Amino acid sequence: MKNILKILVVSLILVSCNKEDDSIGFQKTKLFSISLPDGFYRDNPDQNVKTSGHVFLTDDMGKPIIDRELSNNTTTELITEFDTDNKFDVTFLQKTEYLDENGKIQTNYNLKTFANVSPYILEFLQSKKIMKSKDEEIEIIINNTNGYLEDFIGGSSYGTTGGSNRTEYRTGLGRIPANIYFSFKHEEEELRRYVLLENLTKSSVIELEYSGLPVIEEVVTINYPEYPEYDLVWIGIYGALSSDPNYFFAPLAREIPYTGGITNNFNIPVSLFNKFRVITRVKLDNESFFTDEISNHIDNNYTKPNLSFQVLNNSIQNYEISSSSVFDYYSIYCYYNNDIENYSVNWSFYGQSQNNIKLTKPNILNLLDIGNTTPSFNDFKIPSTSLKNVEGINSYKDYIISVIDPNSKEAKQIIKQESISK
Repeated sequence: MKNILKILVVSLILVSCNKEDDSIGFQKTKLFSISLPDGFYRDNPDQNVKTSGHVFLTDDMGKPIIDRELSNNTTTELITEFDTDNKFDVTFLQKTEYLDENGKIQTNYNLKTFANVSPYILEFLQSKKIMKSKDEEIEIIINNTNGYLEDFIGGSSYGTTGGSNRTEYRTGLGRIPANIYFSFKHEEEELRRYVLLENLTKSSVIELEYSGLPVIEEVVTINYPEYPEYDLVWIGIYGALSSDPNYFFAPLAREIPYTGGITNNFNIPVSLFNKFRVITRVKLDNESFFTDEISNHIDNNYTKPNLSFQVLNNSIQNYEISSSSVFDYYSIYCYYNNDIENYSVNWSFYGQSQNNIKLTKPNILNLLDIGNTTPSFNDFKIPSTSLKNVEGINSYKDYIISVIDPNSKEAKQIIKQESISK
């Protein structure tokens, strides 16, 4: 009898231990915390625009774990039972409703899914940027030009008018205080001149004498590889002053310089600016290369990003790519339009570097309250896939914030991005 009791006691201990082992990692935990500032989702009653947000967590099979509505000036916590040994996917939804020109309500569902994330606390801070109003406008009058001014390179110019002896340049203020820079050529002069105005705070009319405007004598040369390697190049160069080194307000050069290889010379007053932002787009057959770099100088030689990938399966059901390149993140863009029910779905998928990438599809379309007919993911199309390297941030969490909010401090910490898309 004693032996039987001993066996029973040992059996109960073993069962108890097995139950404890099964529960390891599976516990109630805070998977995500998201803090949004006031005005993160912006409505515009004058234009009948309404925006709202939602967040979904799904497991590696696409099964929903938990979801919550997101609201301005609120911290949303997603707490549920989950195996903490596993990672999950997070999808952010921004829903925008507006009236089109025919008075019909159009709805856009903008989804961003980030694969294989860990529990994060995301805090989105209030943007310091002040949006311009319709009345915040500067009119600059250049007198005694003795000829026509042409080839303006400027910001958000509303228009340039005038005659052979006077030019009027109008532009809106993108923020308060604002800086304005633009350059141009006189029809009878080789070198460009520029106008630089700083710390503008209100609408005004400013009159300038042409003869007093500075001449740009500095020349910046940028060399590109020879044709036929590249089909198209677009370049944009922007400047920031030392007083506000993250405010790249000044467009110094913007053009499509060539089809093929060439050396480009630009009239740029380099000594005026503290930092430069150079954006370059290159197209090679069906591949597009993009570089966006912030530096205290302008590089004289362009180097194409050393990135490549192959599409192994092009079907939406089993989309897969492979790459041997060194990269930080990937993105896959999908979309679906329903013209009958007046809605569209734009869905971008993001993840960290891996050799083989398969598209994980969260099963959340039926949770979006889309029209009368919920689309199947098989109805979506994939127009582009990208691989990207990012310098200036060091974590997946910071990258997620920079994608969701391009005005975030994390986004402003990025000093270089390079990517390939096709």
